[in-house]
Amino acid sequence: MSRTNSDEQSHAPESRVGRFSKQASPAATAVMRGVRREETWGKPRCALGHKRINSAIHNFAHSFVSLMNYVDGEYIIDLLPKLLRETPGHEIRFSLLDGTISPQRGFHPAFMKSIGYYRNRVASHLESENVALDIVRSFEFILFADINGPICRAEAIDDRGVVHTDDRLEISVPLAMKVTIG
Repeated sequence: MSRTNSDEQSHAPESRVGRFSKQASPAATAVMRGVRREETWGKPRCALGHKRINSAIHNFAHSFVSLMNYVDGEYIIDLLPKLLRETPGHEIRFSLLDGTISPQRGFHPAFMKSIGYYRNRVASHLESENVALDIVRSFEFILFADINGPICRAEAIDDRGVVHTDDRLEISVPLAMKVTIG
């Protein structure tokens, strides 16, 4: 026996059960209310903001050590081996939130200018990654020398005291520019 259109209309859809019966996300709720999805972008939710910190610091660190970091005719990635070789302990730390740099010494002007540019962009970058700036208490890059060359590491501490670290980003530089530790 086949169903007719009137039979199909009389049957109401069954309510969803299982994992789909939970409360909808704010973005989905906004769509259901008729709010355009674009209007919800850039408004991070607390849980999502904390989950996205690792990804945000990883992306920002990759940007810093990429060929896109070009200041005053210098690729910053090309300056790093020499800067680390000349730095005691072969390590440079700088905070993107408060601007502190360790060790305190005269670095190449393009390197200092690049750090300034990245400090100015940190808030917009975190926002674009759906991380609220007010949940990040500390955000710093650690550049250090390894036997394989320069390495960048990003660390952030959130408002709960949780330390978020990026895996070591090995910086690809020509063999002639590798840092010799000794």
